This record gives sequence, structure tokens and C-alpha cells, in this order.
Amino acid sequence: MSILSQIGIFLLFLSPLVFFHELGHFLFARLFGVKVEQFSIGFGKKIFGFKKGDTEYKFALIPLGGYVKMFGDDPTRKDEISPEERSQAFNFKSKWARFWIVMGGPLANFILAFFIYFGLIANGGKVKNFKISEITPEARLSQLGFKTGDILKKLNGEYIYSQEDIFFLEKEINEFVVIRDGVDTSIKVNESIEKLFEDYIQNSKYLIENQVFNLNGNSFYLSKSKDFLKDTSLNELILSDLSEIHLFDSDKKYVDSFAINSSLMGDLYAEGYYSHDLKIAALSESFPAKAAGLLEDDILIKFNNVNLLSFYDIQKVLKEVKETPTQLSFIRDGKVLETTLSAKLLDGSKDVYQIGIRSFMKVHDSGENNLESPGLIKSIKMGVFKTYLGMKKTFEVVIKLFTGDEKVMKSVGGPVAIANMASQTFMIGWKQFLSLMAILSINLGIFNLLPVPVLDGGHIVLLGVEGILGRPLSEKKLMIVQQTGLFLLLSLMFIVIVNDIIKFF
Repeated sequence: MSILSQIGIFLLFLSPLVFFHELGHFLFARLFGVKVEQFSIGFGKKIFGFKKGDTEYKFALIPLGGYVKMFGDDPTRKDEISPEERSQAFNFKSKWARFWIVMGGPLANFILAFFIYFGLIANGGKVKNFKISEITPEARLSQLGFKTGDILKKLNGEYIYSQEDIFFLEKEINEFVVIRDGVDTSIKVNESIEKLFEDYIQNSKYLIENQVFNLNGNSFYLSKSKDFLKDTSLNELILSDLSEIHLFDSDKKYVDSFAINSSLMGDLYAEGYYSHDLKIAALSESFPAKAAGLLEDDILIKFNNVNLLSFYDIQKVLKEVKETPTQLSFIRDGKVLETTLSAKLLDGSKDVYQIGIRSFMKVHDSGENNLESPGLIKSIKMGVFKTYLGMKKTFEVVIKLFTGDEKVMKSVGGPVAIANMASQTFMIGWKQFLSLMAILSINLGIFNLLPVPVLDGGHIVLLGVEGILGRPLSEKKLMIVQQTGLFLLLSLMFIVIVNDIIKFF
């Protein structure tokens, strides 16, 4: 995907979140009779806009937020407002009115999240299957009875409408129903779902497409039967107890069958078929593979006299040979060629070696499940519940962030991380894209409620202080509070940007 496409998706993703947040402020301001001077999506120089009534509506150059400029919102300049204008000035409104004007932004984000969840649930229809990746015997999911390729169908008697349904769990005992070989199987879990899926991420491999290439670079699909079945990943086929495998061409036409005597990939290798993840998709500059003359679309077949059955085998060989010059065999234009290269130690690592190639690996499409709508009332209840849990979970993460939790500090992401997630979910499907939008809408609402001056939560705290003291803070004290809040906000932004750079650059 091009950079321009990612930027476009990012704007499509972020703009509604910013718009609804600012719309919340705007509507409550108008409700209480405050004049709104500017309604801006974005910061900085105006790209385009128009004026209607007292308000200028505009789109600005930097799309990372927005603002509503209200008349009389500067507490240090209250004396400059004439008695006639005070009825439309923000700082001359009651504390109750100002509270709701400030609270309107986060509230709008929570309402947006609810309507997204409600719409997705009420719509029913096709939802992406959550298929368990290849898990090791040591993985906790394996020990609890889950197997590679299981499709999560129900959770505590309810259909799973999105993956967030799982991560929002709070019960001590949860019952899953999975589809295994076409049959529903029940599995009970009585431990932390959060820890369970952390373990899952650490002890699992991607499910990849059941696709292989021959010596001429032609593509073929594998199936358990002579009836074309593309809904099974290569991982599942390898782990299956097969006596025979069937090949189909890219047009789904039957080609051939082979008996499996030892291992699926080993026997296919002997017949001249190679796993698709051994094909080179791209090469990195200043790395050994490019310097050794390898090209995109080359298929790697042997490294240090070891037959390569998967991309993971390359990593195993690299751990053994390290920086020793090593022979590598590959296929190009139907011919087997050879080259010699020396791996490069990854910067900052003691034992990770690379040759600078990116695999053609295709992630397995887990398919879709067609779910019925649960009805209006139940959809509303489920929408409210998911929004509430999203708020609760986000608040817990924020608390961990400000208490210095190392895992949370490393996991927070900024614009680059959001743009990357938005692009990925956009490519998967619009439901996943909207589901992520709902989560980020909740995040935006909670973040703005932090008790930090310059954020909505800071304004609410200052209103509380005003209520206790019976008067606003002095200009000098207000300046100190705002500068402190700005420092805290910039510190958090620094952490977020550093994480973005580490993860994606």
C-alpha cells in the first residue's frame, strides 16, 4: 500500500473522531447560548472553509485534532467583554453550563462508539472468523484444550461479533464454543483472558495460505480432498494426519495427488514443490542477500545444505552459521542457481542474524461467519455494555500509564501506529475498520478527560477548584497550572512519538 493511500485511510479514520468530539462541544455551547467563533477540523493554516452566522467552519492543514473557539473563553480577558455581550460569553455562563460544554466533546466520542457498536451488532451479517493460529504444545491455550485452526464461535452463549468481545471479558469462568472440523466443541476457561492471550501471542505462528510453487514458479493450492477446499491453512494441513494431498492450480482445477509417507512439506519438496513463503517479496538495501545477487521472486530452496521447507527454516540455519560464509540455493526462471553470503548481526542484538529478505508469505484468510441480528433491544444493551467496558479498560490502561507500567509505556502508539492499524483493518474489512474506530473514539474521550490543563479534564478540574474557592484562580496561578499541564502533555507525546519511531522506523 502506498504512503498516499495510508494517509488517505488515516484521514478517513481520524476525521470522524475529531468531528464528533468538536461537535459535542459545539452543540452544548449553542444549547447554553454561547457564541462559537470557529469550528475547525485540524490545526494550523486553513485549507478551506466557510462562514455561516457567527461561526467560521474550516479544515486546517494539520489533521491531528481540532478545536471549537468560543467567544469569551479566555478567563484573563473577562473585563474586556461588554455587559451587552456577556450573555453569549463562555466565562460568564454558570459552572454547570461550562461543565457540560467542556464535557460535550468526550461525551460525543462515547456516543459515537455506542452507535458504531450498536450498528455492527444490529446489522449482523458476515463477520470475520477469529481462527486460532498455530499454537505450540507449551501454549496455555493448548493446555486448556484449544487447537490450531479452531474458529471461535460463541462466548458465554453469545455469538462473537468481533475480536473485542473476547478482550473485554471480565468473568472468572468463561465458556467458549469453537468450530473444529465442522463440529461445535465447548471449552471452559477459568483464568485471566488478558494473560491467556498475551501467552497466545508469544506462543503462536501466523496461519499462512496453503499455497506452493513448482520449479517454474507456477502457483498451486493444496487440499485434503479432490473437492477443492481452500479454507484450510498450510499450518493445519501440516499438523493433520494425512496419507494423501491433492494439488489444484490457480483456477481451482485439479492437477495431481501425492501420497504422504513422512511429512507433508518434506514429500512435496521431494516432488519439486516449495512453500510459498520461501519466495522473496523484497530485499533490503545494504544487506547480504541483495549484495549476493538475489532478486525479487527468487524462491529459496536450500541453505547450508539444509532443505528449506518453510521461511522459519532460514532463521534456524542463521542461528547455526551466524556470520560464516554460507551457500544458498534458489530458483530463478526455472533454473536452480547458487550463491554465497554471510549473515549480518542485527543492530543492538547479540544473537539475531539477518540476510535482508522479506517473505512473500500470504496470511491465511480465515473466512467469514454469517450471523443473525440479535434484535433492536439486545443490540442496544450489547452496544451500551461494550462501550462501558471499552471505557473501563481504557481508563485502566491510562492509570497504568501514569503509574509507569513498563508494558503499557512500551505499547502506547501515536499517529504512525494509528495510521498503521487503520490501514490494516481497512484492508481486512469495513467492520473491522469501524470497530477500531469505536475503540479509538473511546480512547480519545478518556484521554481528553485526563485532569491535565489544556485538556477537557483539566478544564473540569479548574471548574471544581472554582466551585470550592468561590472564585476562579488568579491569572498568575492559572498560567502556572497551564504550563505544568502543557509540560505533562508534551512528555506523554514524546513517549508516544518515540514508541512510533522504534516500532515503525
